[in-house]
Amino acid sequence: MQIKLVDVGVVLVYRKGVTLIEVLIAMGILTIGLLSVASLFVVGASYMRQGEIQDRASIVAEEAFHDIVARGFLNPEKWIMYNPDEGKFNRSVTKTIREMYINDQRNQIEEVVGSVFVLDPVVVGSVTFDEGVVK
Repeated sequence: MQIKLVDVGVVLVYRKGVTLIEVLIAMGILTIGLLSVASLFVVGASYMRQGEIQDRASIVAEEAFHDIVARGFLNPEKWIMYNPDEGKFNRSVTKTIREMYINDQRNQIEEVVGSVFVLDPVVVGSVTFDEGVVK
């Protein structure tokens, strides 16, 4: 460290060390730098949490899809609808549509069957009816 002579009017003073203002400015710069680094940890933890959630969601979806396939829910012959005669869900959708094609009641299919839906996000269980035949 060099000793400097500072002219403060009449008396020359020897300056040894740093002033309080220089220390405060240095501490401010260090504080801003450390806060920037600390904020990276918060952002990193947030991204890690989002990644874990997406990973779990994909695992659950894959297991659900395998369960649907294993239980045969994608087979259109097993799809059922409400049977108003018995008050139960025990009427086959495909058989009802096939019967309506045979009896030439095609214009009433949507009215009788209603909205047929399957929980199938991959659209594997799509079905087309051509003259009452499930394809």
